[in-house]
Amino acid sequence: MPKNVVLMEIEKVTWELEDTKTLRLKWPENYEPVYQTGQFITLYWPDCPKYKRAYSLSSSALDRGFYEVTIKRDGKMGTRMVDWAEEGQKLHVIPPVGRFLPVFEPDKHLVCIAGGSGVTPFRGFAREATQSKMSTRMTLLYSVRTPKDIIFRLKTFNTGSFATRSGRAAAAGRPASLGRGAPTGVLRQAPNA
Repeated sequence: MPKNVVLMEIEKVTWELEDTKTLRLKWPENYEPVYQTGQFITLYWPDCPKYKRAYSLSSSALDRGFYEVTIKRDGKMGTRMVDWAEEGQKLHVIPPVGRFLPVFEPDKHLVCIAGGSGVTPFRGFAREATQSKMSTRMTLLYSVRTPKDIIFRLKTFNTGSFATRSGRAAAAGRPASLGRGAPTGVLRQAPNA
């Protein structure tokens, strides 16, 4: 069964890093998709319909009225998105699909492991857990090359009610002065719940 492609406006652009931005795509009127946190959408520009790219949602399925994707400058599509996407522009969106879904079980511990821009779907996991006030404990183990490469600066993972229930949100990296191949270490930990 074919998916209905929807034209959406870029409502908000947030720079996360020098090479990474979050796009908020506003749903058109009467658009009420059924989807789950952790899925991905496929985007393409109106002037280039043959070139499509899938991006994990960094928003939660409980966020209504918009999708958010966080994109790193990489490849043709990522470079165009980061360098040229602006508020008010429009993108074609193929609705969410995918099976990378969080399992929130009461009194269980969900461990999330990510590297670099692979942290984006876990932002959605954390948002859903916080929005739903779930009792599931979550730990994020996040590896980056250097501290300056931390996407979201862990603001999603170390603040508010998520941090008090999460146990630990850790980012591993190495000081930029040590270069590639240097050992990694924990940069920050949230207190245990």
